[in-house]
Amino acid sequence: MRKPDDTTWQFGAHGFGPDAHTLTADMLDLLTVWEHHHRYRPGPTITVHPTGMHLSESDGPQLFVTRRHTTITVTWPASGKPQ
Repeated sequence: MRKPDDTTWQFGAHGFGPDAHTLTADMLDLLTVWEHHHRYRPGPTITVHPTGMHLSESDGPQLFVTRRHTTITVTWPASGKPQ
């Protein structure tokens, strides 16, 4: 991340290793999708639950990150008006 002027922050990606080009290209693609489709919409809700707890389906896209003692959920609103 760099700040080219007083009002702008610029994101980028720099990778290392044999898959660096693929990784950085994927990261930049994700940033572009975020810019075009999510930037001015409501953000995700992030919650942490004890492992083994029953988690219900949400009204929007949901990501589950299962860890040893917890499950982290990241839920995006199904639709939303720009803020």
